[in-house]
Amino acid sequence: FLLVAIGEKRPPKPARRLRQFRVLGLEFDKSKNDNLRSKEAIISKESSKVVAMVVPTNEELVIARDTEQIVKAL
Repeated sequence: FLLVAIGEKRPPKPARRLRQFRVLGLEFDKSKNDNLRSKEAIISKESSKVVAMVVPTNEELVIARDTEQIVKAL
């Protein structure tokens, strides 16, 4: 299991960053990635030895909630 935060909304796009994982057996499916719009999806080919997924996150919201918990605990 490997988790990589790539930044789906900012350059470089996931496709470009995932190229380095070909050595691990990742076969990236560009058409699956191109059709994504802020939803979870598998973007690797079925024949890939490694599964690549897009999992949208809202980092700002997570940080705000964590900060709120810390401040309330003070």
